[in-house]
Amino acid sequence: MIEIRQMTKDDLGLGVRLTQEAGWNHLESDWLRFFNLGSEGSFVAEFEGRAVGTTMTFISNQVAWVAMVLVEKASRGKGVGTALLKQALDDLEMREIKTVRLDATHLGQPLYEKLGFLPEYEVARFSGIAPQLGGSLKMDVARPSWPCFHGPEARATLRDGGAKAINRGRPMCLPWATTGRLPPLEDIIEFDERMTGTRRAKMLKALFEEFPGNSRVVMKDGDIEGFVTLHPGRSAIQIGPCTATLNAGPALLSDAFGRCAGKAVFVDIPTDHVHAVQIVEKSGLEIQRRFRRMYRGERIRDNIHAIWASSGPEKG
Repeated sequence: MIEIRQMTKDDLGLGVRLTQEAGWNHLESDWLRFFNLGSEGSFVAEFEGRAVGTTMTFISNQVAWVAMVLVEKASRGKGVGTALLKQALDDLEMREIKTVRLDATHLGQPLYEKLGFLPEYEVARFSGIAPQLGGSLKMDVARPSWPCFHGPEARATLRDGGAKAINRGRPMCLPWATTGRLPPLEDIIEFDERMTGTRRAKMLKALFEEFPGNSRVVMKDGDIEGFVTLHPGRSAIQIGPCTATLNAGPALLSDAFGRCAGKAVFVDIPTDHVHAVQIVEKSGLEIQRRFRRMYRGERIRDNIHAIWASSGPEKG
């Protein structure tokens, strides 16, 4: 007998156990962040009176992301995952959400197709050890001819002149966690919405405020050209999201690799984004797994070439 109920904070331990069993990269802090972003659309499945599965949804205006669909190995093949998904989708329909999206594995795609999801494009997870700057990052791809500043140099520049002074004519990669926190987070959110077609305000706010020292923003003439953030995981540092123009993207990835040099990293990239794929491959990263981004309802047309790193399959 399968019963579906709403998730509570007491269930976060279940989530941690399921991600560890599945070999996923998430920490307990990730589950807490996810819960705070979408507790009203998060559910737990109980099979024969025992909690065995989870699913969560994250809503950004009229777009929802379905994620964290996990069922313990001993309870798979009994319809638990299907029951969780149907509950989540019924809940989203009740809320009149126009678009539902997710990243599907090869094994999960047939189930999602039966539930009305259609394929959009492929996303690959690249993994490996982040290279040292100035080493394997010397490559012949579309790259800016300007340096990406971070650390003490950028902080000194901010103290001496502020955002307007440093952004006259030359793009610069700035730590977001600086005096005055320039540029405003709302400007970053609006830039991301223009590029992705989705207002991901709650998610970006959570990541920037939880990891202010891990976030970088490229500015030129007072305008945002792109941003990147990263956060720790159980087995690797997740780089992303990174939303940027063609000029800013390579510098932001280079900056992220430089800050993670010598450490294991994951980067999730649309495989049609040739420039981004070329950068990570020439940096020594290899494809670990592939996902199919899918949607149900109204299609959101991403600007794939602005997505230099996705947030991860759990939240787009």
